[in-house]
Amino acid sequence: DAGHLVIEVDVAHKVLDRLEAYARLGVPEIWQHDRRGLRFLKRTSDSTYRAMKHSLSFPQVSSDDLNRFLAMQDRLDEFDLINEFIAWARTRALKSS
Repeated sequence: DAGHLVIEVDVAHKVLDRLEAYARLGVPEIWQHDRRGLRFLKRTSDSTYRAMKHSLSFPQVSSDDLNRFLAMQDRLDEFDLINEFIAWARTRALKSS
């Protein structure tokens, strides 16, 4: 078992498409981040990946939620950004209880 989640960050132009390798390893979920933002990918029954709005591993989190925090990097320092995220996560946890 390859695990449940791969997080891939593309800081340069991709040379290889790793999705096929992840599918062969049986990885059910990939979080892929590049200059366009973060997206969640789910492995399908035919071993390809399709984008989805919510994470399989963390269903209460959407790609829109995390992209909103990633966009704040230009306005907030790391400490404030982390505090904003913690406050948001606590609010989400209270709503789901």
